[in-house]
Amino acid sequence: MDTKQFECFFEIVKHGSFTAAATHLYTNQSTVSRKISELESELGMPLFKRNSRILELTQAGEIFYEEGQEILRRINALHSKIENISIGKAGKLIIGMPFNILGLHERRMIRTLRTEYPSLQLSFISLQPEEVNTAVENGDIDAAITLDHLTKTIPEEIVKKPFFKDKVAFIVHDEDELCGKAHVVIEDLYSKPLVLWKSSKLAQPEFIARLLVQIGQKKMTEPIFCNNYESMVMEVSLENGIGILPRLLVERNPSDNIKSIEVEGIDDAMNYVILYNKKNVKPGMESFISKCIELANS
Repeated sequence: MDTKQFECFFEIVKHGSFTAAATHLYTNQSTVSRKISELESELGMPLFKRNSRILELTQAGEIFYEEGQEILRRINALHSKIENISIGKAGKLIIGMPFNILGLHERRMIRTLRTEYPSLQLSFISLQPEEVNTAVENGDIDAAITLDHLTKTIPEEIVKKPFFKDKVAFIVHDEDELCGKAHVVIEDLYSKPLVLWKSSKLAQPEFIARLLVQIGQKKMTEPIFCNNYESMVMEVSLENGIGILPRLLVERNPSDNIKSIEVEGIDDAMNYVILYNKKNVKPGMESFISKCIELANS
């Protein structure tokens, strides 16, 4: 039993003849007759009264007409769902990211995606920076949004695509003397330790690496490495150092006594990327990721 048989049956009932049904189905009468014969053979009962001058349904035909419409509707709905999965418009995607990095712009992007992909279940989970690459590699998540400098050692099966660029935020206590300066320069950063993510010991943006070299050459205090964003904010709140973070993360997680300052001579960007494992690509995921990149940069 297939949907073509259902369609032929309902078109015959709707238009009153095999010939009219064939016309509306853009086929010939013999094809329609064959489909109905196959259907009746499978059911073991005739659906139409063959000895009547007027096309009439048998009792079995009436039951098939009543019940078959819902069956055909559900079959068509099932086909639609499967097709949506094949093109990435249905199913489930789990996207990981370090901490809560999604800001207002990205939340608007997600709302747009959920409008365009209403049947797609999007789940976002927060991971430690050093966990993101492994989660993508192992297939624990379908994709990840992370910082480029945290992806220097990813295996070759991991695909990395540029997502968007974010500005750098230097955060200090709101009563720090740097808040009152009209112009903050790199040398002003030498007065206190830098507060960095612990994972940054292994991989930092190039400008942070340069700062660490300069600080080391001048024999200033060692950086403070923290396990998470909350610890970084606490260190800055206690006036123990100057934090360096993506501006998006700072804006997304404001703190009462923390202020972001501009530093002259540093216009470097924090580059975000999207990762996925080419060995674990779900149907339509690549086109979905392309749509994400398009929205993030629009």
